[in-house]
This record gives sequence, C-alpha cells and structure tokens, in this order.
Amino acid sequence: MKAAIFGAGSLGTRVLQLLAERVVVLADNNEEKIGKEIYGRKIVSLEEITDLYNAGKIDSIIVCIRSEEERTRVAAQLLEKGIIHIYFVNMNLTDERLENNTIEKNLVPISKAKPVLKYLEVWVSESCNLNCKGCGNFCNLIPEEVFPLLEEYKKDIFRLAEIFENITTIRLMGGEPLLNPELPEYIAMTHMAFPKSDIHIVTNGLLITKISDDLCRTIRMNKALIDVSCYPVLDDMRSDIEQFLKNKNLPYQFTERITKFIRKIRVDGKSNPIVANQNCTAQNCRFLYRGNLSHCSMQQAIKRFSEKYHLEIGSKDIYNIYDKKLNAWELYCKLNKPVDMCCYCAEQDIYFDWTVRGRNAVIDDWII
Repeated sequence: MKAAIFGAGSLGTRVLQLLAERVVVLADNNEEKIGKEIYGRKIVSLEEITDLYNAGKIDSIIVCIRSEEERTRVAAQLLEKGIIHIYFVNMNLTDERLENNTIEKNLVPISKAKPVLKYLEVWVSESCNLNCKGCGNFCNLIPEEVFPLLEEYKKDIFRLAEIFENITTIRLMGGEPLLNPELPEYIAMTHMAFPKSDIHIVTNGLLITKISDDLCRTIRMNKALIDVSCYPVLDDMRSDIEQFLKNKNLPYQFTERITKFIRKIRVDGKSNPIVANQNCTAQNCRFLYRGNLSHCSMQQAIKRFSEKYHLEIGSKDIYNIYDKKLNAWELYCKLNKPVDMCCYCAEQDIYFDWTVRGRNAVIDDWII
C-alpha cells in the first residue's frame, strides 16, 4: 500500500501513526493546512493528490474525516477526479481500538460503503390552505386535497435507506402537511427508515392548534420538529401557537418573518446554468417524489406549471431510485451538479412582497 490520507485532523493523524511508512502524503481541503507537515508528511491539495495517484506514486486514498456529510462530499470529489481506490475508516471503532495490527482490517472500501445525503424534501401533501403568490411548488395550480399514496412513500423511503447510509435532515412538507390525515404514519415511517435523521414538519402554522393528540404523540415519539414558516398571516396567532406547542411539549422553531417571495422562472431557458445554480436558494434541496429523486423540487413541480400555461419546460435530470444501473455514489455525484432545469431559473433572484394569491394565480406570479 502506498496510501494518501485525506483529512489532516486528529483522525488522519492517528491513522498516519498506525500506518507509518505506508503513508506517502496527506491532503486536505483547508487551504490553511496545505503546505504544512505532520510527522514529516506534507499536506497537499486535492489537485496534487490527483496528480500523485495518476502518476502511480500513491495507489489508494484513505478518507479520515469524522463528519458523515463531509466524508461523503470528499469521496465524491475524489471519484469525480477519477480516483476509485478509496477507503473509509470504520467509525464504529474508537481510537484506542485502532491498533497497528488491525488498522488495515478496519478500512472499508468505497464499494462497500454508502453515501450520506445532507438534506431531503418530501411532499406529504400537494395541497395547501394558504396558496401564496408565486408558490415554489405551484400549489395554486392543483386541485385541493391531493395527497401522495402512503404505501408508495413507504416503499420509496425504505428504498432510499438501501441507497444512503443516512439523510441528515428530512423535511416533510407540501403544500401543507397538516392537511394530510395520515401524517403520523409518514413521520413514523421516516424515522423507522432513518432513525438518525432530523425530521422537520414544515408548516404555515394555521392548523397547529387543531392537530390531534395522536399526531402530537407521534411527533414526540419520533423526535420530529415542527418547523413553522412565519408568514405575516401568523402575526396575530403566533403567541397562541407557541403556547399550544409548549403545552403539548412539542419541539418547534419559527423561521424569521417572511415578507418576500422569489420570482425566478425564465421561460426562454437562456440562463447560465452554472451561475443560476451557484446563486440558487434551493442549491442543496434534494427532492423525492413518487420514486424519483431530483436536485430540487422545481424539476418535478414544473410539470404543473408547464401544463397549465402550455409551455415546454421540463427536466431530464431526474433519477429513478429503483434503477439498478445507477449505483449510490454515481447518484450522489449527479445530484450535486447543475442540472438542465437550471437554465430556466433566473441567475439572480427577483423579490416581490409576499401575499396570499389563492387559486387565482397568473403566469406573471412566477416568470421574470
């Protein structure tokens, strides 16, 4: 083994001590560390480690990063550089148990590891009781009381658990999730599939004081969080909502008061996709809908808009989670790149005053 260690922190230093002469060099994304040394091994950049690998001077990379999300991100960076001999340290072992004669047995090849997704949004209701002007999910354009099929969601969320080691944050949203009478089942299934995830129920708050004891119990049991979008319509209700949540012992948070929405659709598709993606507020908002995973909800929600206004805006960069030809790491890498839909989004957000539109939406609510 002629290894490089990626991650010049405490874990990387410990593995360097254990592997000793088998480590040629270290690497890190932190520019302040690059050029320094640890135990006589220079710390280099991602580009330098790629050159060493391509030149045959190292034959494997050991990613020594404790954060699940960062470890996944670095592995994806290496894969995109053409580096395939990647290992992780078995994080179930303590530093004390990583002894010299066992360290190599506790290196997990990337082929046997699963990536960690940072964030996922899921519709548990396609309907809304508020219908804001310029709604990002175009809820104004669909019939009322439309909910995804619970059994379909159960199948999908457990399929994602086969693909990803964890999803750090899962936001159950809509529409308005509190409209769905089966919301307790959605919460329980999500926690069962991803017991380490932070589950957020994203609501406009209007129905909170009417939620059932069963839902309250489910939220507490599954350690979910009620995430209230604080629109001006809540100004006179907020104190009552907070008191209700405290009385029911429910974890919650309010966003900052939302007074602006974003108009962002460019129907001519002439935005620079890289610039649009870099400036997008939904840049990291992966989205699941009916067995399909996408970079953001707009890719799948845009169908409603296109059908309503007879446009030909759509996205091909949507991935079926049951496609056996697409492995987990390929999927993760694809989800972290600009997509075809980005050319239909404004390069810079255009803000307008938040208001309720109801079901009388017009195309100008969304386009620039």
